[in-house]
Amino acid sequence: MTASKLARLSVPQKRAVTGLFGGLKTVRPLSNFVRIMPTTYAANPLSFGFGSSRFSPRHLPSRPTPPLGLIYGTVDVATGVFEAVIRDSFDIRPSRILRPANYNARSAVNFSTASGNALTLLDLTSGNAARFGVPSDVLRYSNHKSGQFFSEFVYAQMPDVDGILYTSRFTEALCVAIYDRGISKLTSGPGSTRLTRRLLAPVMAPWNVQVL
Repeated sequence: MTASKLARLSVPQKRAVTGLFGGLKTVRPLSNFVRIMPTTYAANPLSFGFGSSRFSPRHLPSRPTPPLGLIYGTVDVATGVFEAVIRDSFDIRPSRILRPANYNARSAVNFSTASGNALTLLDLTSGNAARFGVPSDVLRYSNHKSGQFFSEFVYAQMPDVDGILYTSRFTEALCVAIYDRGISKLTSGPGSTRLTRRLLAPVMAPWNVQVL
């Protein structure tokens, strides 16, 4: 089943698939995840927009405002930079240079679950996606359409789920996408840090990326 077919399931089929995906649920706290975000969000680092992304559906003429918003996080700055800034731009390029224009309007912030809180997440790591029938395109395809269909299905059919736990298709490090309904369970660090060459050069060097 491709993820786009989720939108065309009958009600009984949706119930069956929801039951299948229920095997992916895990409840866990988060500690010191990194969010790479536009610096314009620095005053409210857990705020979000409705832009199209892997798990955030696109604007449609019939639906100017998507049905959900979310924020992303990962376990280290380098993975956050690959996910939010570099993406596929360095494929088959011997010269891998990250220029100030790519990062100087972005900042990093740490976030965790607030004391006494935990998130209910769908865990797509450690082979779980294959084990519970999640289409591989949801996680691995550079076109986000499949992930968006999957995420919208989860958001609508599994209201107790706060987000999705997955691995980066770039660095294979742990990432999380947290739905708007789960953000109230989070707390951010004391402040955001603007991305600079001094910050990025040492963490990107092991990934063969030069920072100017």
